[in-house]
Amino acid sequence: MLLLLPHQAATEGIRMDPDLDPNLQHWQDRLDSLQWVIGSILSQLDSVPT
Repeated sequence: MLLLLPHQAATEGIRMDPDLDPNLQHWQDRLDSLQWVIGSILSQLDSVPT
């Protein structure tokens, strides 16, 4: 089982939106990482045999 840390996932797919304020970009990246972590946890829970 290989899980990337959120900061690794964020640095792999860096995409800077020139229209966004750098501070907003920071929070957007944080939210993207949070969404990835939640999705990873849910997929792990979903794959647990019952």
